[in-house]
Amino acid sequence: MWNIKTPRLVYSGLGSVSKLKDIMEGNSAKSAFVVLDRGLEGTCFGKKLKLALEGYETAYWRGFSTNPSVIQCEDGVECFRRNKGDIIIAAGGGSAIDAAKYIRMNSGFQTFVAIPTTCGTGAECSPFAIIKETEPLRKAAISHEGFIPEYVILDPQSLMSLSREMIAATAMDTLAHGIEVHISKNADSLVRISTRGSLDTIFRHMERAVFDRDMESLEVLQNVAFTARLLYPRTGLSIAHSLAHPLGAITDWHHGIIIALLLPQTLIFNKGHCQELLGEINGILSLNSGRKTDIIEWIEDIAHRSELFKHLNASGYTLEDLEIDRIAQEAMKSSNIASNPREISSSEELKEVLVESLKKIKAR
Repeated sequence: MWNIKTPRLVYSGLGSVSKLKDIMEGNSAKSAFVVLDRGLEGTCFGKKLKLALEGYETAYWRGFSTNPSVIQCEDGVECFRRNKGDIIIAAGGGSAIDAAKYIRMNSGFQTFVAIPTTCGTGAECSPFAIIKETEPLRKAAISHEGFIPEYVILDPQSLMSLSREMIAATAMDTLAHGIEVHISKNADSLVRISTRGSLDTIFRHMERAVFDRDMESLEVLQNVAFTARLLYPRTGLSIAHSLAHPLGAITDWHHGIIIALLLPQTLIFNKGHCQELLGEINGILSLNSGRKTDIIEWIEDIAHRSELFKHLNASGYTLEDLEIDRIAQEAMKSSNIASNPREISSSEELKEVLVESLKKIKAR
């Protein structure tokens, strides 16, 4: 059974942020509470967003980090209660949208508008929020159908202020979703019809988006991030995401960068249990690149050329600092363990994937 829950209305295309006015008017709203990514401040898109809300009572909250924590989100709830708002608007990447979901859940489920400003997480159509807890230190997935916004605005102009590194990082997350769903133990032929199309589109546009900042390709990747995200709450992902969340909780590294780090070794680990499906992915990639190409090598090449791991190299973490055993044990609790193509018998297998992945940072 494929039970899909989607936003009620999606606006897409260049300049679609102006549709905020229509949403406000259509809901007879007089005020808005905006969870705003700090990176939008001063950008052309940030100014257009504020212009679309001109004439309405508007409160902005920016008190969250790359991995929003329960403490930060509780501050956001208090800020909402002080300022109120007929509509909650999240403008930013997955961090902003997840923080807004938490605030919405604890504030009476006001009408919710999500405006993603990356081409990665697909959080704007997901029934999950990933929030960091401190006791114990971990990233927890909270699930609620009320986390799916009534409205989504996909405006590619929001991507123009992203650095090459962030375009690559968020696009890698979208790519991972497509690959992991395609090889998921729980996927079927109906699901794979969609993943084939998503992967074909990503392979045609990813390099142009990352290295040329091509507007058409950026728009396409943002749209793929949205559509691909509709699939995997029902199929599950792989151990790349199982490991990514506890690793991100400890390091505060960007989720997309962590996924790019873990995905090649995850595919190597799973190769013998999804050989035919990986072969199909390689075929789609080769068709679009015009040469025989391996997906693992292609991912590592893009990560290298976009300097995706340069901040990880400079972070100073050692294997001892990262508490590898604890990360692997925490990853074993993930729902994605069950959907991984290869059965996982112990945390030692996850530890091996993590250690081999982390070695590649030092090798760059």
